[in-house]
This record gives sequence, structure tokens and C-alpha cells, in this order.
Amino acid sequence: MKKHIVLFTGLFLFLGLNLTNAQATQQECTIKYNLFKGDYQSKKYDDAYPNWIYLMDNCPTLSINIYKLGDKLSEVRFKEATDKTAAAALVKRVYTQRLENFPKVDPAKVHSDYATFLIKNKLASDDEVFTYLDLSLIHISEPT
Repeated sequence: MKKHIVLFTGLFLFLGLNLTNAQATQQECTIKYNLFKGDYQSKKYDDAYPNWIYLMDNCPTLSINIYKLGDKLSEVRFKEATDKTAAAALVKRVYTQRLENFPKVDPAKVHSDYATFLIKNKLASDDEVFTYLDLSLIHISEPT
């Protein structure tokens, strides 16, 4: 009987700690999201950046605004960057993660915006750009 009591006590403590940890993670995501949005709306892009990266790494499905606002933030960082390759990879990450985490929310616009970014900054060949534009057309013609 003592074994059962010890086993159940240990099980409840373990489950309680996991539940508390999950709540702390969700709370951390919400705090970081609010800080990110506040800094973004104040156009403090350098201050918004660390919270935004945290959200993309740890809370990718919290809100689509992570990607909608992150699109502009990553393009601003691209314009100011000395290492254009890394900055372009960040822009691509935003579009890719948005399509992974929110595939049904306006995918045609995502492909079109990425194609526009690539052609405007001369980062891809015409064929690559047309591939993204074709994807956007495919998504436009799909029934919702």
C-alpha cells in the first residue's frame, strides 16, 4: 500500500510540475508577444527584434501577427544589414514559417510578397520569381 501512495504522490507531483511549466511557457510567450508588438508599433525595431526571434523559435503558432509584422521587421533589417545573405535568409524564414504554421491564411499573398521581395532586391532569377508567382496563382484559384 505504501508503494502505491508513494507512486501516486510522485505521479501527481510530476504532472503538476509539467502543467506549471507549460503555463509558464505560455505566459512567457504572451509577455514576449506584447513587448514585441509594443516595440514594433513604436518603430523600435532593434528592441523588437530579440522578442520577435524568441517568438519565432518558441511560440510559432501564437499569432499570425508574428509573421505579418515580422515581414516588415525582417525587410527593414535587410535594408540596414551589412551581411545581406544572412538578412535574406531571415526574410525567407519568415515566409517559410508563416506557410508552415498558418498554411490556410492567405498563402497567395505570402508567395506574391516573397516573389516581390526577391525581384526588388535582385536575389533570385526570373525563373525562381515566376515559380513563387505561379504558387500564388495556384493558391488564388483554390477554393477556400
